[in-house]
Amino acid sequence: MPEVEVAINLKDICKMLGWSQGKFHRRKQELIDMGVIFYRMALKPPRPNIFAFPSRIHKYVALKTRNGEVL
Repeated sequence: MPEVEVAINLKDICKMLGWSQGKFHRRKQELIDMGVIFYRMALKPPRPNIFAFPSRIHKYVALKTRNGEVL
């Protein structure tokens, strides 16, 4: 069985993509639609937080750069 990478939070996602949080929020719906990020209930009291798997972020970046888009 393949090893699953750990989900990372919003701050780490922005750092990995080299984006500010503002740019992230402008592109958030695109990332959700592509299945790159997801919401998970966390903390106390429980509230939805944004998470992603690094492997999906790498696939997203590869797809966008292959199509000639500048991230």
